[in-house]
Amino acid sequence: MTSPSQYTPPEMQERIKRYAQSKPSGFHEYHLRQNYRDLCLIYGKEAARELLNEIADTTEERMK
Repeated sequence: MTSPSQYTPPEMQERIKRYAQSKPSGFHEYHLRQNYRDLCLIYGKEAARELLNEIADTTEERMK
């Protein structure tokens, strides 16, 4: 098995994309909702929402 650190960023992006596309969309939505609920329990609803928005924004920037 190859270590993730052995892949270049474009190779890793392609592997992540293939993995994401191999799962049904409901799979990702379920896990996102589950993780959001966990964040709400840890940080509270507003802070969890802000954190999720920050994650989405920074991820979007990295994908450009």
